[in-house]
Amino acid sequence: MKLLVIAFALTVGLPLLAAESEQREKMFGTWQAADAGHGADLTWTVERRGKTVRVVFAEGEHQRFSVDCAPTGRNCDATHNGKHSLVSTWFNGPVLVQLEIIGSEIVKRRFVPGAHGDTLRVETIPVSPDGKVQKAEFKRLASISDAK
Repeated sequence: MKLLVIAFALTVGLPLLAAESEQREKMFGTWQAADAGHGADLTWTVERRGKTVRVVFAEGEHQRFSVDCAPTGRNCDATHNGKHSLVSTWFNGPVLVQLEIIGSEIVKRRFVPGAHGDTLRVETIPVSPDGKVQKAEFKRLASISDAK
């Protein structure tokens, strides 16, 4: 009976983990604001660096947010508009989640990859103080290797 349960778990579980991993991979890259009215010069870059994930937000040439953190939920040092902040990063299925503490403010961000890998939705959720949830769509920027 135990062997049957293990075989079933492997048969069902491994394909699900592979699909989840494939969805996660779709979020890595550089993303530009999809709506020109909301600032086409706004970009998010999400990179895998060994065991860590690097996330950078830029407005034109100005880097506004940067963190390099293992997706384990532990606190990492970050920079937000030139100020120190603490960020926890983890995956919830294919969604990358960050919780950032900047002084007395707490903000949760969710990076949700599109099904086809060409869009990324970034949800910014003020935790403390309360505020309005912001959702923004970003489109993948073509890399130099994509143009070849």
